[in-house]
Amino acid sequence: MNRFLCLMFLLLASLTLPAITQEFQLTADTVTLEFENIKIRDIIFHKSDQVKLRYDSKEEVQVEAGYDRLKITAPHEAGIKLYLPDQKTYVYHRDNSVYTFTPRRMSILGAEGELIEFDEKRLIVQKDGTSLVEISERGIMVEDDDEKVTIGKEGIIVQSDDEDTQLTGFWGKLLGSVIKSIAHTSVTYAGKRPEKIARLVINDDGDNDFVLGGDMDWDTDSTERKGKSGKETYTPTEPSEITLLNRNGSVQIEAWDEDFLELSWEMTSLKGKSELEKVQVDISWGRLIEVETVHLQNNPRVSVKYEIKIPANVTLEEISTSNGAIQIRGTAGDGQLQTSNGRITIKDHQGNLTAHTSNGKIKASDITGDLDASTSNGSLSIENIRGQLKAVTSNGSIEISKCSRISELRTSNSSISAELPVLQENVVIRTSNGSVRLWLDPHNDLKLNASTSNGKIRHEGLALEVTKSSRDSLSAIFNSGLYNMNITTSNGNIELKELETVE
Repeated sequence: MNRFLCLMFLLLASLTLPAITQEFQLTADTVTLEFENIKIRDIIFHKSDQVKLRYDSKEEVQVEAGYDRLKITAPHEAGIKLYLPDQKTYVYHRDNSVYTFTPRRMSILGAEGELIEFDEKRLIVQKDGTSLVEISERGIMVEDDDEKVTIGKEGIIVQSDDEDTQLTGFWGKLLGSVIKSIAHTSVTYAGKRPEKIARLVINDDGDNDFVLGGDMDWDTDSTERKGKSGKETYTPTEPSEITLLNRNGSVQIEAWDEDFLELSWEMTSLKGKSELEKVQVDISWGRLIEVETVHLQNNPRVSVKYEIKIPANVTLEEISTSNGAIQIRGTAGDGQLQTSNGRITIKDHQGNLTAHTSNGKIKASDITGDLDASTSNGSLSIENIRGQLKAVTSNGSIEISKCSRISELRTSNSSISAELPVLQENVVIRTSNGSVRLWLDPHNDLKLNASTSNGKIRHEGLALEVTKSSRDSLSAIFNSGLYNMNITTSNGNIELKELETVE
């Protein structure tokens, strides 16, 4: 009997092996993932800054964690659950393709330079910076050299060099709307769950629990959103600076002609009024005005939106949030703007700025000082920066105009387009899997070095003294050659044209 009980105990113990949890700190914003003999049971995004790994104690799992790399291996196939910080970008390589994903976005760069990007709003297929396929709430667009097909609520329209064909009327519009709805619903589902696609890619299987259009968790606009709001004013008696630390929500700051500051905030949650009690807004007035969203409990499901109007004697110091946009207008000060999963918009600012986001675009214009702008999975659109400009992104295009002090323009998997007046310092322009198009003021004094792979270099209307030229490289002197301009891309063309100037 005792032997039987011992055997039962050992059997039960073997069936209830404890799970092992390991945690790692990876400080880089972009992390490369590598796996060998690993099956991903689930990828879960969480708010912590730690990567967590869970697996049965019987599994022989080894982990190598570095600054920007996580490698997980096992001598035999092992199953794991992977918990990833939701504010980082993750990269995985397979079959000469590169998969980049975040909680709300995925991009796939193929071996031939084709780029597929999707989020919950749209899917785009590009090559050499040209959009070939786009699926969004507006409909479906497919384009090649000869034809363009548009499917939407207006019907099905085929445009070509020879003739246009339209299927409209009641049945055409009905069919177009149905096709558009099915496609957009599938894109929306996939865009909300990039981690599921990443898991399938890593596991290299056709797991049946991921089918576009099935097992959907629909957004429910009818869900009642609970909220509360507040407003305060303050009249500074001396020049002051403002800092704002938000955790989840948008921030809008605008200068006005009044002599006092007006701060409004709105707190909302889909989890009910009790969830709102987990968050409070703390404000400290003085020469340093401090505003902070304080979490009283872990991970409250609450969003806080700020709208602030400031007088002329209040300048920006640091504005930080996540999962929300930052918008400033008519402001001043040497400040820092930082968010994630949100765009940054800057209009008419006096002073130097550092602007950083991820999974969002940056749009800036009319800044008297320096601008250091960086993002990932988002575009940069920048105009009229009088100070020095540095613009860096990945998986996003860069468009520049009226900026004469550019130190660096850098992206990947997208194009760079810039209208450049007379430059006043050396500049590096670099991308991969995208084209570079530059319009240069004829009075520039530059030493040009341009190179590409799997692309061509063209220059039109510029009085260049060419010292070296081939299909994929160019060295030339433009006027006196005072400043260096280095241009590099891969799988894309480089085009140099003269910028028309107004006398």
